[in-house]
Amino acid sequence: MTTLEKQLWLINTLFDAGENGLSLKDLDDKWQANGLGCLPRQTFNRWKDDIQNSFGIVIECKVSNGYRYCIKDMDALRNGKINRWLLDAYSTSTILSHSLRLSNRILVDATPSGQAHLTTIIKAMENNNVIDLTYKNFWKPKASSFPVHPYYLRMVQRRWYMLAYCPYWNEERIFALDRIATVSVSKEVFKPDSNFDAEDYFSTFFGAVLDK
Repeated sequence: MTTLEKQLWLINTLFDAGENGLSLKDLDDKWQANGLGCLPRQTFNRWKDDIQNSFGIVIECKVSNGYRYCIKDMDALRNGKINRWLLDAYSTSTILSHSLRLSNRILVDATPSGQAHLTTIIKAMENNNVIDLTYKNFWKPKASSFPVHPYYLRMVQRRWYMLAYCPYWNEERIFALDRIATVSVSKEVFKPDSNFDAEDYFSTFFGAVLDK
C-alpha cells in the first residue's frame, strides 16, 4: 500500500462511519482486519495531518462522544468532485484487488492517457507558472513549441485535457495531454483570470471539443 492509498483508506473508512465516527481502537481493528499490522497513534496522527494538508479534509476528535474521530465537514466531501473521485477510485481499486480470481470476468478501460505529464502540469498550476509545450497536433504533420498558461485540467472519456491560455494566439485552447511531446515549467509567472469559470466555459460543449 502506498502512502496515498493509506490516507484514502482512512478518509473512506471515516466517511463510511458517518457523523458518529470511530475510535482509534475501531480504526486499528479495521486496519488489522486487512492484514496490515497495527495502526499506532503516531502513524494515525501523521496521516491525519497529511490529509488536511493535501486534501483540505479535517479529521476531528469528538471528546464528548468517547474520543471518536470523524470527518468535520461531510457535506464538503460529498460535494467535492476531486475528493469524491479519489475515494471512489480507491474503493473500486480495493474491491477489484480482492477479486483477482474474477479478472477474466471483469472488463475495465485503460488508465487515463497523458498521465506522464500530469504531475508537471499540476506543479505549474499550483504556483501559476507558465509552461513550455512541444505539442503534436492531430491535424498537423509537425510538432510545435510555445508557452501556455495552464488554467484547468479535465478528464473526458478516460483522457486528460488541459485548458490553457496561449499568448501567441491570444485565446484559450484545449490540449490533449497524450499529444504533448515535452513539457517544462518556466520561471515566468502568470496571473489567473479570477472571473474565468471553467464549469460555465464547458457547459455548452460536448466533452472537450471546442468550436469557435
